[in-house]
Amino acid sequence: MRRALVVLVLQLGLGGCGLLGMERMSPEQIAAAAKVKDANVVCVIGNTAWGRVQSTYVTLDKGVMVNGAIAVDDSCKVQLTTSAPPREPAPPAPPANAQAPPR
Repeated sequence: MRRALVVLVLQLGLGGCGLLGMERMSPEQIAAAAKVKDANVVCVIGNTAWGRVQSTYVTLDKGVMVNGAIAVDDSCKVQLTTSAPPREPAPPAPPANAQAPPR
């Protein structure tokens, strides 16, 4: 069990360290890969001699979740909640008695 846990931790820790094969990709393929936005969640529950262990690993690409929260319950159910990013304020409206500029 301990060996499996060590292997799992190493896999999770090194999971994002190498984008294998990028040196063989064309510039168009790299640009297309950069546009992909992903969210990945792994939740693991383990029972050890010292009790129950729960570990959650979350990766979010930039821009996937601007304003939000991540919640994990005891059964490893992961819930991502997000809201729309704040909008930029609209430009002020012209006064009601404003005249159109001359042509």
